[in-house]
Amino acid sequence: MSHFRATGLNNGVVVLLDTLGTKGILGKMSPEEYVEKWKHLRQYIHKQRMPSNILIRDFFLFSDTLVITLFSKNNELNMVQLLLYSTVIVKYLFYIGFKEDLLFRGVISCGEFYTNEEIIIGNAIDLAAKYYEQPDWIGISLTPESSGWLDEIIKQNQHIDFPKTDFVKYDIVYNRYFSDINAKKKITERSYAVNWIHKMYMVDYTHDQIVGKLKELKKNAPNDAKIKYDRTLKFVEYCDNLITEDPDLYRKV
Repeated sequence: MSHFRATGLNNGVVVLLDTLGTKGILGKMSPEEYVEKWKHLRQYIHKQRMPSNILIRDFFLFSDTLVITLFSKNNELNMVQLLLYSTVIVKYLFYIGFKEDLLFRGVISCGEFYTNEEIIIGNAIDLAAKYYEQPDWIGISLTPESSGWLDEIIKQNQHIDFPKTDFVKYDIVYNRYFSDINAKKKITERSYAVNWIHKMYMVDYTHDQIVGKLKELKKNAPNDAKIKYDRTLKFVEYCDNLITEDPDLYRKV
């Protein structure tokens, strides 16, 4: 992990992840086992080798929530570059969590935030906190504001070409609260989603293993949570079908 002064106002990327299926977790495993799983995740974050001008900070909140921030020393990297580095981290976290039966749902937000050794505040974390529990699946995507910001840059003919191994454009279902009706409502919005199956394929998972495990976890999930697995399986198929456009997409080097 890179080291330079972290306290202060920064412009960068915030990743906010929620671990699904933790309700009643102590009925499934011992507290020590659950803590060890989280320790493995944190050890991974701290072992990351990033360019010397990038700082990664992690903040653990409550029992099932993880915040990661990335920003560049002296703004030497732009937001798009930081977004690409964020996928390196979250895809591997997703892979480790999948092995440990810790399934992530969350968002990536771009913008300004303030950090010190104890807290993170600011617009980027506010937006991430607003949306991270809304996507109705297992997966990680950009917040609507960050997605719109990228779309606007592309419209202005600035060249951005995210590798499909990192981000894919996808229709994401949100369970969003509307104050005018005082209720939640399912809506679908197009955003940028992290192609997490790329890391699975690059390490040791096959398509059948990913699908098989998701289907097995779905069997044991509460009835109201099963739809999340269906939407996740649909996303896996979508990412897998990208090889029709690029046959070498998931080829191991």
